[in-house]
Amino acid sequence: MNKRIWIICMIALASAVFLAPSMAGAEATVIWDGEVELPSGTFDFVPTNNHSASYSTYNFTDLGALMLVNESQGISYNISDAYFSSFGSFSINALNGTNNEPWGTGNSSSWYLYINDVYASRGLGGNPVSNGDKISFWYAPTNTTTYMNDIANATWVMNVTLKAPMVDWEGEIELPSGTANFTPTNNHSASYEINNFTDLGAFMFVNESQGIGYNISDTYFSSFGSFSMNAFNGTINEPYVGGISRGWSLFINGVPAPMGLGGNSVSNGDKITFWYCPTDATSYVPLTGEATRVMNITLKAPVVYWEGEIELPSGTANFTPTNNHSASYEINNFTDLGAFMFVNESQGISYNISDTYFSSFGSFSMNAFNGTSNEPYVGGISRGWSLFINGVPAPMGLGGNSVSNGDKITFWYCPTDATSYAPLTGEATRVMNISVAIETVSSGSSGSSGGGTGHATIAKLVDEEEPVTTEEPQAVEDTPAVEEETTSEPQKFEPVTESNVETEKAQNDTPGFEGIFAVSGLLLSAMFIMKRSL
Repeated sequence: MNKRIWIICMIALASAVFLAPSMAGAEATVIWDGEVELPSGTFDFVPTNNHSASYSTYNFTDLGALMLVNESQGISYNISDAYFSSFGSFSINALNGTNNEPWGTGNSSSWYLYINDVYASRGLGGNPVSNGDKISFWYAPTNTTTYMNDIANATWVMNVTLKAPMVDWEGEIELPSGTANFTPTNNHSASYEINNFTDLGAFMFVNESQGIGYNISDTYFSSFGSFSMNAFNGTINEPYVGGISRGWSLFINGVPAPMGLGGNSVSNGDKITFWYCPTDATSYVPLTGEATRVMNITLKAPVVYWEGEIELPSGTANFTPTNNHSASYEINNFTDLGAFMFVNESQGISYNISDTYFSSFGSFSMNAFNGTSNEPYVGGISRGWSLFINGVPAPMGLGGNSVSNGDKITFWYCPTDATSYAPLTGEATRVMNISVAIETVSSGSSGSSGGGTGHATIAKLVDEEEPVTTEEPQAVEDTPAVEEETTSEPQKFEPVTESNVETEKAQNDTPGFEGIFAVSGLLLSAMFIMKRSL
């Protein structure tokens, strides 16, 4: 009986060991954990195994960061160039007196390099780093079968964080259309008319509210048609020494600006960034990874009233304009107006569409959408609704443009150029996008699958006696402009199905229940048998 009890207890204990959730190894001992500010440029590195060798190495590498910490902390190391000729990087053999273990002795431990918690793609010295990065050295075992390191069971760790750039200002602005006068710092007698929708226009707009000090010069304006940025917020460009000295560099949407300050047009939604950093001594490319200061200006993106795809049926529909309730026009569904009215039928978007000039132009005028009305015309400043098809200004007014399967109809609320009258979509504050899909027609039935006039099945979208509008009819001439009416963002036409990722995560965050139940069952069985045996 005692033997039987002993066997049962051993089975239960073994089940607990193998089925219970695995436990992480002991927490690694921290050798050093801190922040450093790397200087730009290079230094000479002599490896531990080869005192006759000297390598010119960039400070902004993993090795550069380690050497800077070593200078202040006196952390011992053994770094070898044995495989440098083959891989172009160095090997870490030891840190702080802890050596790599001989390979193949069980799960032998070695030093492993991670950057931003990701295993480094190259050996030590071969990985460029940027301010804000985190460099980690883990002393961890290696699986002799998979060759994967197990930092969860590391015994030592060293973390070096590169100081992130100081943010002088960061935010979103809404630029007005038009121009402003600018006087450079070095030439108080000069005055330049600049477009608000330029990098300089955006900066001056921020400066008005934030009072950011600057030094902007027109010394080379006659040669390059743009200004020089000498200082921001008291931080001045350093005298040029290639690859070391820092100065202000201008980027737009993450790309170096093609022109100097004031020479680059911008659009709503763009991001303008001023980096204080050195430039490469050969290519003159700004080294933004070495920046110590930064300023980010984001231009507010247009509000999207609605965006989605609609499936248009063949045929025509009757349309009654807002300004003329006694009129009724038969419109083709495969037109810009036909598409808009189908969207309106499901979304209830208010509108003001007029037939005032229909007899002259054979199309309608779009005066307002969703409570946003055309402003009284002042060239280059006032905003109104402009119609584009496939990214190109529509050749006709609303209702006069045929559409086909796959076409994209866009309504921009923006100003127009005072001279060319071209819509300035980069300055748009509102937008609506309709993607057209033509109704699929089975063989043997009448209809069209590519646009144009189909079978005359009339879908009456607007009642002739009661037009479907959610605002009072208004003519632009008699109604003041509604510039900034607050509206809720329209619901997407196609519902988005939520995934069950969170549910799965919640389940995965409570591991080991299967093991716990199995162990509990075995222990209860053991107790029951013991009781029966006794």
